[in-house]
Amino acid sequence: MQFHEKFVDFLLKFKAPILILTLVLTAFFGWAMTGLKVDNDPAHALPDDLKQKVDIRTMREKFHSPYSMLFMAKLEEGTLQEKLAQLEKFKEALATVEVKDSTGTLQLGFEKIISLSDLSVPVKGGMFGVKNRKLMDTTLTEEELQQLITENSAITGRFISKDQTVFLTVLLANEAIDRQESIGEAQTIVNQFRKDGFKDTYIAGETATAWFLSSGMRHDFGRLLPIAVLLAIGVLFLLFKRITFVLAPMIIIAIALVWSFGLMALTGYKFSVLTGVIPLILFPVGLADSIHILKSFGHHRRLGKSYRDAFVLSYEELMMPVLLTSVTTFLGFASFAFSSLTWTQTFGIFTGLAVLIALIGSMILLPILLLHDAKVDFHEDKEVQLMPVPFMDKFIFGSPAAWLSLLAVIGFSVYFTPKLIFENNPIAFFNKGHDLVMTDSIIGAEFGGSRFFDLLIESDQPINDSLHWAEVAAISEMIKKEEHVGQVTSLLPVINRLCELTKGEPLANSTIEMLLGGKGMFGKSFGDVVKAGITEDRKAIKVSIICMNVPRYNYLDLAEKIKNDIEKAYPHYRVTPAGQALMIDAGVHEVTNTQVSSLLFTFLTVALVLMLTSRSIRTGLLTTLPIVVGTLFIAGLMAAMNVSINSITVIIMNCAVGIGIDYAIHFTAGFLRERKVCGTPREAAVETIRHKGTVILFNTVAVGGGFLVLMISHFPPVRDLGLFIFLSMAISGLFSLIFLPMFLMWLRPLKK
Repeated sequence: MQFHEKFVDFLLKFKAPILILTLVLTAFFGWAMTGLKVDNDPAHALPDDLKQKVDIRTMREKFHSPYSMLFMAKLEEGTLQEKLAQLEKFKEALATVEVKDSTGTLQLGFEKIISLSDLSVPVKGGMFGVKNRKLMDTTLTEEELQQLITENSAITGRFISKDQTVFLTVLLANEAIDRQESIGEAQTIVNQFRKDGFKDTYIAGETATAWFLSSGMRHDFGRLLPIAVLLAIGVLFLLFKRITFVLAPMIIIAIALVWSFGLMALTGYKFSVLTGVIPLILFPVGLADSIHILKSFGHHRRLGKSYRDAFVLSYEELMMPVLLTSVTTFLGFASFAFSSLTWTQTFGIFTGLAVLIALIGSMILLPILLLHDAKVDFHEDKEVQLMPVPFMDKFIFGSPAAWLSLLAVIGFSVYFTPKLIFENNPIAFFNKGHDLVMTDSIIGAEFGGSRFFDLLIESDQPINDSLHWAEVAAISEMIKKEEHVGQVTSLLPVINRLCELTKGEPLANSTIEMLLGGKGMFGKSFGDVVKAGITEDRKAIKVSIICMNVPRYNYLDLAEKIKNDIEKAYPHYRVTPAGQALMIDAGVHEVTNTQVSSLLFTFLTVALVLMLTSRSIRTGLLTTLPIVVGTLFIAGLMAAMNVSINSITVIIMNCAVGIGIDYAIHFTAGFLRERKVCGTPREAAVETIRHKGTVILFNTVAVGGGFLVLMISHFPPVRDLGLFIFLSMAISGLFSLIFLPMFLMWLRPLKK
């Protein structure tokens, strides 16, 4: 008795224990899933030793710099006094945000909230000729308030637009809690503001984009994925005409998801935006082998084979290809485990694991789950044949059309693939009408930009006299000349204003010495401002740069240029750029490196495994070729359609590889099998197209077509994802059916 017979007999004999064990393990992993922790903070995904992350820590050692987000309110009606009073009410409401920390203790969501109503500005008076005046002072007349804001525009301009209708409030995150939860609670309060009539109120800023993205994707996936699954179920039923043939693969996919997410929770890994797309990968890749097995099983049943023998024959034909696709797909995704990004590591490990569970689960559970059909007569079932075999034969072997098509595909890929862009702009994830896009546009127009980073400028000598601050002024002007820089802020505007009030000129040395002398001569309010802009030893200052949000602009390059220009012009200063905009750019570079290394590793692994199993270097390389061509063509197509690689669409390439592996391995295995019984390699290829082509089309139409539903998502990257997963399946299938038969003609003839 052969292994395949023993294996099927074992499954059928011990079907009850296998099912019980499967149910128990699924229940256990389902329980474990309830403890799965979520972390959608992009900063946590980056390695701790990443230079841009180290630079932020360096900045925080010198200055208290928690992550911040913005609350924007557009108030067109009322006096300025009334607007300030309303801002204070907004602030009081946002100050009530509470979130549980890791110990379950409620803490305030924001450690500090700063708005125009909190500001104090310098005015003439007091012992040293200057005193503080709070803007939120009911004794001020409307004209006096207008004058104070206008005269101190260098200080107030970060909080109020020139036409005095747009107001920004800075929310400083409490680092002891998950700031994404704080943003969610703040958004709930803003929604209430809108219900109360303040429709132009928004949470904005780079820090908020991760929350909007994750919450929006949860909503879209929750709404669209069930539709995609239902469509796939409907198409599978139309193709197989048997409900058990539809439900069994779906049950296996569900089990694989529960087990993989349960293992994720048990091993301490965290769920993120990226791991949230694992079902998207598993659905097309994991379902493919079930369809191959079901198609073969149905074929043998129609030929009159018994239930048991039909599975034996199917496994004799497909067990090795299924195991190969399992191993190669797992290794391909698991290669992400070597990524420096924790999100990508988790995604790779558990996507590979889920695919492995689904593919092996298909081998073990299908004979058990389909027992309902054991006594069903299959003779009346008609085998669906979707492939135009004579046309394919003529197109591939009877004319140069296939070779010309291959040359066109290669030329297209070579031309467009280098043009593929890696997107680093979080605003690009949203539609034009989204709150973040609207606020980004308004903030850019009114406040100079919405992308921020800081410069830590250090010196061996104290920066506490007019000479040094004249250099800071020159540096600020130098930075402002850079393209896309909107504002440059530091302690300088406060120094200039105090000097003008006390001495009638900017950068008066005596005023600077009084302000920075450490004795608090101008009062506590100015002391807090000084503390935020210069270190206690006066040897380091912070300069904040506000940039326009420009799609696909590299802020890392800008920061590096500014750093080099300053250190060249003023060699006694050491400059360290730091900020979230730079960290986001650095994360994109990490994704780029991970993507390239993962694809190379996958291609080499697939080729090596196929060489070893087929005992032929040529077979391994030829089978890998259409996967490489298909993946490069998908990349070129993305570039030609102006679709960029980002933290969501990055999985498209891996999906293309995963699907291509499945199609290529099954086709090659079928060809090698047919070659033993057919007269010529061409006849073997045609028969393989006849048997495997319909299965590949089944998979593409049933599963890939369902993902076209994602094209009605609210998020451009999700729409791109839906379209290109479908195109990945269609192109991988087409290339396996057209180009792989051509390549396999180069195999050595069998020895007689």
